[in-house]
Amino acid sequence: MKKTACLLLVICLLLPVFSACSGKNEPFVMSFEGYGITEKQYNYWLSYYKTTFYSALEDYAQTGEEYTEQFWLTETEDGVLWDLTRVKAEDYMKKLVISLYLFDHYGLGSIDGAKEQIKISVDECIADDIAAIGARSRLNEALSAYKMNVSDLKDMYEIEIKRGMLEEYLYGSEGKTPLTDEDKEAYYNETYCRVKHVLINTVDKYVLDDDGERIIDPSTGYYKTEKLTDAEKDQKKALASDVLQKAENGEDFEELIKQYNEDEGMTYYTDGYFLTESSAYEKAFLDAALELQAGQIKSVESAYGIHIIKKYALEKGAYLKDINKNFFSELEKDALADKKEKMFSQYSVEMLRTLDQGAFSQCPLMDKSLI
Repeated sequence: MKKTACLLLVICLLLPVFSACSGKNEPFVMSFEGYGITEKQYNYWLSYYKTTFYSALEDYAQTGEEYTEQFWLTETEDGVLWDLTRVKAEDYMKKLVISLYLFDHYGLGSIDGAKEQIKISVDECIADDIAAIGARSRLNEALSAYKMNVSDLKDMYEIEIKRGMLEEYLYGSEGKTPLTDEDKEAYYNETYCRVKHVLINTVDKYVLDDDGERIIDPSTGYYKTEKLTDAEKDQKKALASDVLQKAENGEDFEELIKQYNEDEGMTYYTDGYFLTESSAYEKAFLDAALELQAGQIKSVESAYGIHIIKKYALEKGAYLKDINKNFFSELEKDALADKKEKMFSQYSVEMLRTLDQGAFSQCPLMDKSLI
C-alpha cells in the first residue's frame, strides 16, 4: 500500500507489504492455533505481491515486453517465477498468521491505549487511501475486484499494525528479546568469511608518463590503461602460477601480497575482505571464498585477472573495527532479520490449500492505485 505516515508505525520489512488476517466466519486457507487468513485475503495478497514484483522489474526496464501471465513461466536458476513468487508470498503470510497468535499470546491488546492506537492508525491508513484514489466509493469499487471492501481493508491494516507492535515488543530497544552483542557475534560467525588475495592483472596495465607515474584521463578522472599484449599476458599468467606455487609451499602470504598483488583494496583492507553469499563480488572469487576452509589456498580467474586466494579464520568482533565498516554496514539489520526468522521458524502454519499455476494465474496484477 502507500508508503504513508501510518505505515511508519510498522516495523520496516524487506519488501513493501500488505497484510492478511483472520477472516470473519470464512474458512481459512492457512491457519495456526485458530488464527489464519481466508481465500480472498490470500488472493489479494498474492496479487499485491505479483504486482510489486513485476512493477520493480518494470522500473528497472527488465521486463522488455507487454505483460502476459506467460511471464510467470520464466525459468530462473532457482526455479519457475510463479512458484518462487508463491513460496515467498506464502512464507510472508505465514509470518502474519503467527504474529496474530503471538500478539494475543503476549497480551499486547490489553496494554493501555493499544486498541485506541490501533484504531487511530487504521483510520489514518484508510483516509490516506481514500485521498489517493479520490473517494471511498472508488476505493470500494477497486477492492470489489478481490471480493473485498473497505471493512476488509481495515482488518488487513489492523493485523499489519499488530505485527509492528509485536516486533517492537520483542525486538525494540526496550523489547523482551532485543538484538544483543552475542546475537551479532553469532550471526557474524555463521554468515561471514574472511579472505585475502594476490591479484595478478592479466587484462590491462596503467599508462605511464616519462617519469614512470600513472597518467589520469581527464575525461573520466581515472588512471589511463591499455590492454596487455599476448606476450605480456603470458608473462602475467606465468607469474600467477609462480605465486600460487610459493603460497602452496607455505611462503608468507602477507609478503606475497606486498610483493605481487595488484589490487589496491588489499593495501587498505589489511584485515582482508569479509564476504557473505550476497556480497557483490565476481562469482568465481566469491564461490572460492565461501568454499575454502581457513588456511586453504585456491587460484581462480575473473574479469580482472588471476586471484590467488587464501582463507583466514574470522577474528572476534572484526565488524567493530572502523577499517572494516564497509563490509558490515548491513550486519545489525541482517542479524535482527535472522533473529526474527529463527523465531518464526519455531512455529508451523498449516496450509489448507495448495495453489497450482492455474490458480496463480487467476490472481491478476493490481490496479496501481492500490499499491
